[in-house]
Amino acid sequence: MREAFKRFRRGVRALVSRRALDREMDDEMRLHVELETEELVRAGMPPIEARRRARLAAPSAREAVALNPPPARPPRAPVPGTR
Repeated sequence: MREAFKRFRRGVRALVSRRALDREMDDEMRLHVELETEELVRAGMPPIEARRRARLAAPSAREAVALNPPPARPPRAPVPGTR
């Protein structure tokens, strides 16, 4: 019973962490598009075209993760008294 609860807790923690990472990636991609749009508008491009080009230039979330993978977590030390 304890082992099942531990697995459940780990699963919930992983799900929450994944959602937080997804939100963080969305925010970062949005910021990238906004900054690129502002730069293109300052260069004289109409705002609608600038936003379109900024969105096309931004990598997808999948591409961004492939280019910048999250750091690998070190293995956990075994807890004494467990398998």
